[in-house]
Amino acid sequence: MEDSGRGSSAIGGAADIVLNLRRIPGNCNPNFRVIRSLSRFDETPAELIVELTMEGYVPRDNGVIASEQATEKVLAVLPVSQEEAISIDELCKLAHLKRTTTQDSVQELKAEGLVWQVGKGRRNDPVRFYRAITHSAAAPCS
Repeated sequence: MEDSGRGSSAIGGAADIVLNLRRIPGNCNPNFRVIRSLSRFDETPAELIVELTMEGYVPRDNGVIASEQATEKVLAVLPVSQEEAISIDELCKLAHLKRTTTQDSVQELKAEGLVWQVGKGRRNDPVRFYRAITHSAAAPCS
């Protein structure tokens, strides 16, 4: 992180708090920003993630953001048919996520009805997952 602004470093040295605002690296929501601080005060957080909403910038929890990103990755790689359903190990590899993160995302998506499970979890019938496809009602004719 930079500890001074553009130009003379004396400006940053004279300030009590120096803030740096940047986009979050990677495939994150474009409305998220990370504010990093260099401060003389212990109360100032070293890092804060905010989201731009219609009401302005709103602080966000790092854990919530990580969970949302994991959920998006899981949905992106899940097959859409029962015949192509995949195991949790295959899902971890395809989504490039840790097993516990993947399991948490799958459980959340199952509770929302977005992921379905097949298999009994036995030797020749492992538990496998696939994405639920929702069909919207046809638009009425006018």
